[in-house]
Amino acid sequence: MGSTSHTLMDSISFNETFVKDTFDEIGAINAMNEEELIRRNQTIPEPSVSINDGVSADFDDDDVASLSNDSEVPDLKHESLVIDGVEMHLFSLDDIFMQYLLRYITQVFLYFGHLNMLTGQSVMDRWSGILKVPMFPGSRGHYKVAASLCISTSSRNPTVPSMNAIFFNGDRVRGTGNPVIDRLSDLERIAEIIVSKLGENVNAWVIEASKFNGPFAVYKDFIPSVNQWGEPKSYNATGYPASTSIVSLLSSCLTEAKNIISNRLEEPSAIEAPGSCFSQPKTLLFGFSKGGTVLNQLVTELAFSELNSITVPSQDKKEIIPTSKESLLNSITEIHYVDVGLNSNGAYITDQDTIGRISKRLSEGATGIRFVLHGTPRQWRDSMRVWVGKEKDTMVHLLDAESQLCGEKLSVCERFYFANKPANMQMHFEVIESMDIS
Repeated sequence: MGSTSHTLMDSISFNETFVKDTFDEIGAINAMNEEELIRRNQTIPEPSVSINDGVSADFDDDDVASLSNDSEVPDLKHESLVIDGVEMHLFSLDDIFMQYLLRYITQVFLYFGHLNMLTGQSVMDRWSGILKVPMFPGSRGHYKVAASLCISTSSRNPTVPSMNAIFFNGDRVRGTGNPVIDRLSDLERIAEIIVSKLGENVNAWVIEASKFNGPFAVYKDFIPSVNQWGEPKSYNATGYPASTSIVSLLSSCLTEAKNIISNRLEEPSAIEAPGSCFSQPKTLLFGFSKGGTVLNQLVTELAFSELNSITVPSQDKKEIIPTSKESLLNSITEIHYVDVGLNSNGAYITDQDTIGRISKRLSEGATGIRFVLHGTPRQWRDSMRVWVGKEKDTMVHLLDAESQLCGEKLSVCERFYFANKPANMQMHFEVIESMDIS
């Protein structure tokens, strides 16, 4: 099960260097006769390109006049040129020469492959689907994972994203008859939401537990101490089970996705994937409801990971996903708790030593981390489970205190949704769509 959607960037940016180079070419073209112009237009030279995203492709009359100093620019009017579905706002001249100019610019854009060179980014498609894969080769249990991945438009292979967003889902809620809950229980829909919030250059992985006891998710591979209901007795970094499991699971998912994509191609592409402008993707973690227990385990493993394992990744070696527990832990930049809660203690990290070790690690050179706690009255104001709100407050206090010691490398914020509404199950799921992750 999978689908591919074509996505082009919404806006095009390039700087004055390219425009000046283009006008140099125009000056040379202007001196030619029509026959020579047509002949020259069939062979496109490679202008030098310097990228600067701060300059827009929208030009007004003054911009054009200032860039073309050698000749007087005739009366201009604003027009747009559509290239492969992308609207380029251009100036136009009411004479035959402008036709050659537009033709020339169009061919230059197409020559560089859908504007790739002008943006410094590869134009990407997306592949989305549900994967059912084992944690490790030969494992009996299979995980259900919704994936939405960046793929190259030329090779059709997965390509390096700007970040990997990994979302751990919670318990199953079925038979409510509520269309909102049904929609936001769908793993593929959650993946779409994550991509819509983070942008088209992200890979989204939405993971469901491999075992359920009735409706209760049991993340036993990630947290060995969980009981039959999936509730952790403790969080312990020994053996690094969560980070090791994630690396193995993502590897299985990527392999399966590649197989599905290649099998659906009429014939394998021999074209190499264009180089991505991203080198080492960041990792963003999301834990929804009971999925927050996996985040707690990962935070514990991060706190106790070896400081000497922090290395600067090679820019020449590009990885679509983390390939070791060290690269995973060192790439984590954001951790989002999404309305987490349990019927027991352990919904949030409340151990001062663990948070202190995170702070120490950051002060000694680790990548900065942002913690965001998203909540609703369904969890934070539950009078029958008052410990959930208290644990949240304790974690925020500990993180805030440590952030004073390591400055901007550690930040924490809490965001409360539907504050003026009575607690209900629907808001618990609606927060997935409503959460602000900016």
